[in-house]
Amino acid sequence: MFVLASPISAARASCAPPLVIADAVAQSDVVVVGTVTATRSRDRIASVRVEESWKGNAKGDFEVQGGPANDNEATSVDRTYAVGTRYLLFAYEPASHGSPSTFGGKYEDNNCSATQTWNSSLSAFRPPGVSAHRASVPTPRGDNDSTKSWLLGAALAAAAIAGTALAISRVRRRAAA
Repeated sequence: MFVLASPISAARASCAPPLVIADAVAQSDVVVVGTVTATRSRDRIASVRVEESWKGNAKGDFEVQGGPANDNEATSVDRTYAVGTRYLLFAYEPASHGSPSTFGGKYEDNNCSATQTWNSSLSAFRPPGVSAHRASVPTPRGDNDSTKSWLLGAALAAAAIAGTALAISRVRRRAAA
């Protein structure tokens, strides 16, 4: 891993081949299914509402750091999170190993871990004794209305384009007849 100073430029991580889920669970300090409720530091630090705790002590809400807190820094392994997205999250707790924190967080993650967006096929890896439940997740902080407006605008534009194409097709058929 290397750290870049300002100006920010893109860097590609050189990660080992990804671990299978069972190995990732064994090697991680904290494994949870949770939804990101807020982010900061260019989406690299996430507040996560824990829905299922598969391993470790993270319960309720916790913060995971996937990159530097300073907006003017970046590393080759920065992970970003999306507000409102549910993840199977694998985190490392440096203090429990007597290691210094890479990014300054109690719980850390990076782009080389097995963290991924949740999908139903991942439930096959749920450890025995962990019950599946979907906690009530509060509305994410931030300007969520602008996202909804943009999606509505995009849907209306697509409908208008489809309607125009249909009208042109009908006009051409009539002209050809």
